[in-house]
Amino acid sequence: MQKNILYIDDVETNLFTVESVLQTQEGKPYKMFGATSAQQGFEILAKESIDIILLDVMMPEIDGFQTAKMLRKNHKTKNIPFIFMTAKKDDETIEKCFLNGAVDYIPKPFNATELIHRLALHIRLKESEKELQEEALFMQNVFDLQDNFIVVMDQDNLVTLNRATLEFFAVATQEEFTSKYGCICNVFMQEDGCFYLETVPDEQPWVEYVMQQVQSK
Repeated sequence: MQKNILYIDDVETNLFTVESVLQTQEGKPYKMFGATSAQQGFEILAKESIDIILLDVMMPEIDGFQTAKMLRKNHKTKNIPFIFMTAKKDDETIEKCFLNGAVDYIPKPFNATELIHRLALHIRLKESEKELQEEALFMQNVFDLQDNFIVVMDQDNLVTLNRATLEFFAVATQEEFTSKYGCICNVFMQEDGCFYLETVPDEQPWVEYVMQQVQSK
């Protein structure tokens, strides 16, 4: 499936050069949209589905760093990965690129092979992230179909819980549950024969202790 790339650079020759490189790829897996300003770039983003953005740093009016901040504040564009391309190679500029949310940095003049492989890498990473999010959503939907309480923990940290648990504790979200109760372990009844925090030996994680009891009793 063809991937859409937006390249924002005020020098049209740079846009032409990158597009020429992309067009040489077998099967033409990329379609490039060129913009000579941040404003023009956002106009394209409003109309097209963009998979990754190449972004120049030094541009008049709105530079690359300002553009990056605008991308991150916009609901539609905040999750689109972007790569800075710039002739500036000093440590301060490189650090600033990553601090402004870039997934990568490519110096100009760029190496065509490096550009192609970095684009492919970050598109694969984005697709993998999307697949993981879809899997997590599927599992959450499975959990929510259950009538029993389901609480997933990572040591003392709450990972997720299902709708039945939220409804029982009269909270709307996982964040509200954490704010109100802290940990599921804090709501266990303190009765003989039942597990509650005071039964856990000092400094032993309570989940680990529970698992030991499951195996031994």
